[in-house]
Amino acid sequence: MKTFKIDGVYCRLIPLTKGMYSIVSEADFDWLNQWKWTARSNSWGSFYASRGQRIPGTNKIIRIQMHRLILGLEQGDPIQADHRNGVTLDNRRENLRRATNAQNRRNSRKNKENQCGFKGVYLYKGRYRAHITIDGKKISLGWRSTAREAYEELYVPAAIKNFGEFARLS
Repeated sequence: MKTFKIDGVYCRLIPLTKGMYSIVSEADFDWLNQWKWTARSNSWGSFYASRGQRIPGTNKIIRIQMHRLILGLEQGDPIQADHRNGVTLDNRRENLRRATNAQNRRNSRKNKENQCGFKGVYLYKGRYRAHITIDGKKISLGWRSTAREAYEELYVPAAIKNFGEFARLS
């Protein structure tokens, strides 16, 4: 596979199963390409690059996820690997960061059941309600007559204030 640039940084593709590829930083390519990687989906339908590794002296195989390996996160470490841009097969170092579970959830996309098109905004009794979840508590941000107003005037400022760099606004 040839080298290419994303945002001025050299990258390469590592082949996965199912005809998929993972994007990695050029500096990590040789190290990561020594293993065969698979494309595995989670319950939300996102794909991740992973491989199996046998535990020495046993028949047990553990799953190693590429993004956790790149960040040096050991099996069982509660810290998670977050993909800044939300593309789970983009495993460039520049796209990965360590995150708590709460931070990772803040960077999630809008719910698939959301019908109005804006994260944190729902149609209720003919008006649009914005809410945000902070530390497991759902907080109502108010009501607006359009979904766009509820999103731009209520949800976006609250997400930036409360989630900082982990706020996903799209």
